[in-house]
Amino acid sequence: MTADDAASTCPPEGEGAEDILVVLMANGRAPGLHELSGVGDAAALPLAGRRLADFALHCAAHLRPGAIAVVTRPSSAALRQHVSLAWADAFARLILREEPVGDGEDASPTDALQTLRGDIGALRPRSVLLLRADQVVTLDLRDLLAAHHANGRAVTLAVRPDLPGPAFDDPEPEGEADDTMHGPCRGPSRRNSPEIRGSAPFAGVQACAFETGWLLDRLRSQPADGIADILRAALRAGELAIWPSQRFWRDVTTLDAFRETWLEIAQGRAGCALPPEDPLLRSEDATGRLSLETGGLVLSASPWGARRRGRWTLLEDSVVMPGARLAPGARLCRTIAAPGAVIPAGLCVGEDPDEDRRWFRVAPGGTTLITPSMLARRAAERMRLRTGFRLNPQPGAS
Repeated sequence: MTADDAASTCPPEGEGAEDILVVLMANGRAPGLHELSGVGDAAALPLAGRRLADFALHCAAHLRPGAIAVVTRPSSAALRQHVSLAWADAFARLILREEPVGDGEDASPTDALQTLRGDIGALRPRSVLLLRADQVVTLDLRDLLAAHHANGRAVTLAVRPDLPGPAFDDPEPEGEADDTMHGPCRGPSRRNSPEIRGSAPFAGVQACAFETGWLLDRLRSQPADGIADILRAALRAGELAIWPSQRFWRDVTTLDAFRETWLEIAQGRAGCALPPEDPLLRSEDATGRLSLETGGLVLSASPWGARRRGRWTLLEDSVVMPGARLAPGARLCRTIAAPGAVIPAGLCVGEDPDEDRRWFRVAPGGTTLITPSMLARRAAERMRLRTGFRLNPQPGAS
């Protein structure tokens, strides 16, 4: 971001929330995006001219909290530098912490909270607000906190009421009326005795507000607990509330969701406030090219080759990430070209799923990912077939 762009991340003047600590979990690996985020965390991935973490940071900046703590993995130096340069002026206090977890290990919300336990104890905020960096969300955090403080519960989850409740086995955890609830919050169903899922208990949750004293007691007394254990404890004690949100939200943890969310934002269909773009994250494929665009279809060609057959490149509902390049005549449908990928001339992807699966990663929703290593393997095999020689023979082979 430029200096002007960085300045624009600052929220407008107004009443702040000085007694609130926001915790941004940027320590997740997002297994569905592992081939994209292999050189860094999912939160650092470019997304429609921004980084994925920028959307949650933009949301938090408008709350004007007393402090924000960003928890990353040790390998995320680039993300920490980006947050420091682009977002430091947007918050009264910015805390950067590295989670003490190996790069090959998975992380959880509780890992982030345990990493910050000392900071939480020193700051003693009224509430701790937990946000995920692997989501695009436009959430009114003031409304969430007002509901959390009004309901008197230790934990309040912000979820979309029109989507299945991912934290519960009961997909609609409304159930019986809870006479002890206040404001727009509601309690999970007691009639169906829902259980917190252990596999992905925090998936689908937009944000989570904790009462600080209750959270610290839980972290100290049960340091080995995961987030599912914390939510179960709150549920059993009657300390869990659900706050329904109707705002724009996308869970960007799969290739299909990544591509679809990118296109929604790039085509102006997201309908939400966006953080400023970073010129360094602009895709290079359109630079100096003739281009025709309608809906999700893009035709482009170099000016000096536009009259020749086979020189036009076709993109249909596809994403070309920064650092990827397209040779003339390529045709991509529902595809992600990863950074560093050089799409060869005439390559057609998205029309023959079986052929695509032979070389590339095809997600359940039909998105095809192309990375440099996949293209290199394809090129090596095609060369072997043309020459009749086997590349890299096995030891002992004649």
